Amino acid sequence: ILSGEDFGKIAQEISDDSNAEKGGLTGWIERGDMIPDIDREIFKMRPGEISDIIETPLGYHLFRIEEREEGHDRTFEDVKEEIYSILFGIKSRERFGEWLEELKQNAFISIR
Repeated sequence: ILSGEDFGKIAQEISDDSNAEKGGLTGWIERGDMIPDIDREIFKMRPGEISDIIETPLGYHLFRIEEREEGHDRTFEDVKEEIYSILFGIKSRERFGEWLEELKQNAFISIR
């Protein structure tokens, strides 16, 4: 790869990753999508760069950055539904836990 071989072709031939058939293309990756060791390396890179070999508990990884888009602020309107879903999930889990605890406290168990 470093001598000019096609990254995608080599990925197809030797990679064990689920994206090997697509030449290693994963699509856009946001910070936090990958494990920290990989995040730390790939978010320092610029388009066209190839990473050093990254060893993780999952194996060995090599990345080439095709494009990079800097993060941007989103308006409240852009994230309103996402915030609602997160808060709804938190409240639902809390309420379910309360309900389950109430059931346990009011249960009558008879062992004969």
